[in-house]
Parts: sequence; structure tokens; C-alpha cells
Amino acid sequence: MDIAIPLAFRADQFPVYKKRFLRSLGVWAPQGWFIKCYMTSAYDDKLPPEFVDAGKKFIAQRLPQVDSPHRVGFMILSQGVPRNWVMLDWWQGVLLYENIFVSDENPPRDFGNAPAGLFQCVWELRITQHEREAWLKHVLNNPKGPDLVAYLSDQIDIDV
Repeated sequence: MDIAIPLAFRADQFPVYKKRFLRSLGVWAPQGWFIKCYMTSAYDDKLPPEFVDAGKKFIAQRLPQVDSPHRVGFMILSQGVPRNWVMLDWWQGVLLYENIFVSDENPPRDFGNAPAGLFQCVWELRITQHEREAWLKHVLNNPKGPDLVAYLSDQIDIDV
């Protein structure tokens, strides 16, 4: 296959990939939900406690509006350059839903809606990839039937 790359398409237009920390923060159980919490940071292998607290408080206020029969999902707190993000993902059978919120404060105290169409960065996608595999293994494709305890216990904690 012959693909012509436009001359305006230059390598210096792309950021350099740098290793980041992906850490599990355990399972959080607000309002009858079970949410696996993760963090990723461009700076450190842990987040400031006030970032984690602000993210959980913000998401807890939104859970009553989320329609989910399983009430199971995961949350990613992302300390990026230059913005901070909180992502709430939840399962409905084979479907994964996501809401993304952003803050320009550091550490964030509150979050607003992320730009329409935004999904995730390459580091956050690694967490989502793990969550897909865990959901398949423990819930959808488990010969013994869905095992939410095993799913919630299957967490990722790596540097990528």
C-alpha cells in the first residue's frame, strides 16, 4: 500500500512519549456503587490527597444521575500537563460508558465538563485496556458466571 504523507505532516508536531505512573487507589463504594479508582500522573507515583478527595466528591455528586443496572465501574484521576482530569466509566453489559471532567486548578478543587469528543490519552487508555480484559475475564466470559468480586480485585499498578 502506497500512502503519500502530506508535507505539512511533521514529526515535531507530536509530543514525545514519556513514562507515567499508573496506580490503583483501591475500590471506592459510594451510594451503592463499586468503583475501582486509579491515578496517573506526569509527575509522581501518587497524587496529592486533596486531588483524590476533590475527584471523589465531584463524582459522588454525579452518581445519582448515572443509569447503570450493575453500579460497577472505574474512575481515573489524571494529573496531566497542563490540566487535571477525572473520568468516570461504568459498565452496562458489553457497553462501557464514560464521562470526562477537567480542571485547570492544581491541585483541583472542582471540575467542569471536558471538551466534547475527547476520550482519553494514551496512558489512560492503558488502564481502560486492563479494565476491558478484567471485565471479559471475570464477568462476561467467566465459565462459572459473573464474579464481580474477582473483577473488583483485578487492578493494574504499573509504569508505562
